[in-house]
Amino acid sequence: MGTPDTIIEEDTQESTTGRTIVRRKLYRDTEYAMLGGVASGLAIYIDVPRSVIRLFFILLIFAFGSTVFFYIILWIVIPKAVTPKQKMEMKGERINVSNIEKNIRDTCNNVKKNSRLKRYLAQLEENLTHLFNNVGNIACRMGKAALCLLSIGGMVIGIFALLATGIILFSAIYNTPPHYLAFARHIAYPVNIWIVLVLGTLLFSIPWALLTYLSLSHLLNWHKGRSSVFICCSITWGIVLIISLTMAGYHLFRLASHSHAENIVQIHDSDTTLNVMFENAPDNNLLTAGSDSSSDSHTLHLTPNIRFRQASGTTPEISIEQEARGLTKAEALKNANRIEYPYRWKNDTLHLKSHFNLPDPQWHFEEITVTIFLPEGYRINLLNLPQQGIDLRSFKNRHKFLTSKYKNRQYLMEQDKLIEI
Repeated sequence: MGTPDTIIEEDTQESTTGRTIVRRKLYRDTEYAMLGGVASGLAIYIDVPRSVIRLFFILLIFAFGSTVFFYIILWIVIPKAVTPKQKMEMKGERINVSNIEKNIRDTCNNVKKNSRLKRYLAQLEENLTHLFNNVGNIACRMGKAALCLLSIGGMVIGIFALLATGIILFSAIYNTPPHYLAFARHIAYPVNIWIVLVLGTLLFSIPWALLTYLSLSHLLNWHKGRSSVFICCSITWGIVLIISLTMAGYHLFRLASHSHAENIVQIHDSDTTLNVMFENAPDNNLLTAGSDSSSDSHTLHLTPNIRFRQASGTTPEISIEQEARGLTKAEALKNANRIEYPYRWKNDTLHLKSHFNLPDPQWHFEEITVTIFLPEGYRINLLNLPQQGIDLRSFKNRHKFLTSKYKNRQYLMEQDKLIEI
């Protein structure tokens, strides 16, 4: 920088002409730096606003990705302006007392500004931290309140669900009609119906019991052993679910195929009127099944589908179609052929059963469809007509058939429909 006398002499010589500008040197300006001070140093060197150089660098980054590496190289190569001499050389100022004084004054002002900014930023950070802490505390309290409300709701729902499960179980044990139990035994066979009932009860009650326990443990702070109870209940429920799904899969698998067998017999009747008597209608409220209360095994009665169609010839016919399901087509056909539906002639009257029994304890979706074919203009007397299993599409006036209280009715076959006469 020279001796003090030289600096004073130069300052005296230049006082009359003002500040002398010398050639600038390229340095990195760290006082106004955003990253390394490269853009700020270049702006001072070429005497343009810093924002222009920074915007130029940003645009180059989007246009050419290698600009980042170019900036890093400049950061490494260009020296940093640290001393007052380097800062004055960067700005193109001559080294004298006035410029040194001005540089020191600017540096002090920058330090003061930076100190004020730091204090402002520190105060802002403290206020924001306090605000976020308050918001976090409020959110935590609201979360705890919401969790308590959810726990109360879960406890109430769980208790009501357990009570409902107990009521349903009690009703299933003590209030189920025998024919319903017989139907359930045939569906569940070969598994005992009580095993199915226990599995179903556990499958529905364990989740509600666990929900009730977890809700109570949260409200009463029962933290000890809660994870063990949760794990035990989850494992038990998973085992019950696997057993239930296995049983359901077995029953679906054994009923995978469907088959039917049909037997058509001509009715030799010289008259133009056919009498049909329905016998042994079981008295029960179940649509498709009943039970024989005189037997301890509760024999299941299934209602056949009875329909009437117009015959293609001049002779009445009766068709009995048996349907069933099984593991294979052959097994399904075998199950269908095992279904028995006896009928007989007596005193010029066709006697039909209003039900049929399953051939074995296992239900294979057995169905029987009885179709009576009548020629056009043929009359039919239906005696002791049941209310279940009759195909309403066979009648022209379905509403009249449903509302009629008479069990003995006379009909006429016209255009594939029965008309009451």
